[in-house]
Amino acid sequence: MSFGFGPGPAHLPQPDWFGSSSTEAQELDLASTLSLYREALRWRRKLRTVRGLEWDWQADADVVSFRRPGGWRSVTNFGPGPVAMPAGTVILTSDPAPLQELPPDTTAWLLDPAGSRKRSADPDEAGHDQ
Repeated sequence: MSFGFGPGPAHLPQPDWFGSSSTEAQELDLASTLSLYREALRWRRKLRTVRGLEWDWQADADVVSFRRPGGWRSVTNFGPGPVAMPAGTVILTSDPAPLQELPPDTTAWLLDPAGSRKRSADPDEAGHDQ
């Protein structure tokens, strides 16, 4: 089997478990890594703005958080337990479950709360600066 690497068999042996990681297997799975990356790229294009970032120094040393110009932030929890989710609208997360807290080993992108800069929560409707 080629698992999506061409029409014929693979030139190197591939274990059967590779099949669940193929493009064909992930294409329609909204919780797949492929879907996460495609959604991240859609948002990244929409949120593009001037370069720069501002670190959010958290009290929790297990959290890495930064803000980008244009009214959004990225928050990653590297800790062993959940942490409070910052204020804002979650637009992308590496955990497909609805989040009230940020679980361990999870990243979320958030639009700043209303008042900072209004944006649509749909990347196809969100504007971006040139």
